[in-house]
Amino acid sequence: MEIAMQYTDYSTKEIHHRKTAEYFAEVHSSYKNQNFRSAVVTLYSVVMADLIYKLQESFDIYEDNTAESILNEIRDKQQRNPSSSEWEQYLIDSIINRTKLLESHDGENLKHLRKHRHLCAHPVLDQADVLFSPNDETVLAHIKNMIEGVISKGALLKSNIFVDMVTSLENDKKYLTSEPVLSRYVESKYLKHFSFELEKKVFKSLWRVVFKLDDDSCERNRDINFKVLKIMMDRNTENLKSLISEEPVYFSQINDDSKIISYISRFLFNYSDVFSKLEAHAQELLRSHTLTDESKIIKAYYLSKTAPDHFKHLSKRYHHIEYNQFGAKYSIVNHSFRKEDIVALKEIAKRTQSFYDFYSLMIEHYSYSTNFDTASSIFDECITPFLEKFDENLMLQLLDGFNKNDQIYTSFRRFAKYESKMIKKHADLVLVKDFDYKQYPNFNFFLDE
Repeated sequence: MEIAMQYTDYSTKEIHHRKTAEYFAEVHSSYKNQNFRSAVVTLYSVVMADLIYKLQESFDIYEDNTAESILNEIRDKQQRNPSSSEWEQYLIDSIINRTKLLESHDGENLKHLRKHRHLCAHPVLDQADVLFSPNDETVLAHIKNMIEGVISKGALLKSNIFVDMVTSLENDKKYLTSEPVLSRYVESKYLKHFSFELEKKVFKSLWRVVFKLDDDSCERNRDINFKVLKIMMDRNTENLKSLISEEPVYFSQINDDSKIISYISRFLFNYSDVFSKLEAHAQELLRSHTLTDESKIIKAYYLSKTAPDHFKHLSKRYHHIEYNQFGAKYSIVNHSFRKEDIVALKEIAKRTQSFYDFYSLMIEHYSYSTNFDTASSIFDECITPFLEKFDENLMLQLLDGFNKNDQIYTSFRRFAKYESKMIKKHADLVLVKDFDYKQYPNFNFFLDE
């Protein structure tokens, strides 16, 4: 009972309408005092009132014609037969069948509450117990279902809400200058009012205007619509991933324009496992576009089975040794990591907990430095920020890379001594005591100075 009270205390904070919250206090009190029959009867009345508030708010704020129509029909039924409760069932059926306010299971829960309310409120002569007496668990289940499925939801019933939302975003985007501001705006005005059925419908429509359509309006608003699509995905990730899995044909409709491909690449960077849910032709389209653009390849870990595989792929793609006509070997780097590349790679490591492979790639990039200047800049960007994270194996890799590349260890390179001292300082902490640095003579050279 105590745990149940904690639940109802917490959940009442989620009630959308102020008057509903006030009325619900009576339900809470009845349940607390174990007046379970009274709690059921009152809960049903509170839910009926809440549905009326939602209809009125939907009409007042969103100019919803369906809400207005249902309200007028309810008033007409009440005026024609004031003592009849027929309008209550009509209200429930109308909201279930004509709006997107309730999920189908929420509607069934409401119908079940209505049956129990009648049993609690009306005597049945052919039963030993003339009035139905629900138990603690039944009443708590009704309260939980009504809070989560009905009265915690806002008033948004419009069938064309997607058009309303994207129009508002276009009109107001000059004020929505940061993602936190945009997130608060779209959450407050739309998302918190959505049932999941409505959320799925809007998400699918938004996916289409961001990743498929290319008319002037879509192009003009693609950026803000993309941000809202990502906000929706962030707040309900697993359910929307399941939706994509269930409808791969729909979500595989992707425009092959390179600008649009850039947007879906950004999306997949955040939700890499969505790639595997798409159909083969969409995967090949994305793969072919990505492999022609190094800035996309860096982030496209969704093309590999795992993030470590992605780091290995980049290593093999960008680093190799060649020999000149005299047999001297030299490093080839096909792509130098920019600061934004390193930030993206670090984010991949964080998302996938594959820091070891990321650090290994950073060390290898340093090991393949092609000249004195790049060796110094790569050390500053790829080694210095992460050096304290390197374990024994990574330090051995770093020592070996330093020792083998004459563009790093050459004595007259200005920063070689500085880098070796930094490396030695951390190596002493992670390598065995009295570690023999002489096995790396080109590194050890600086230690003997």
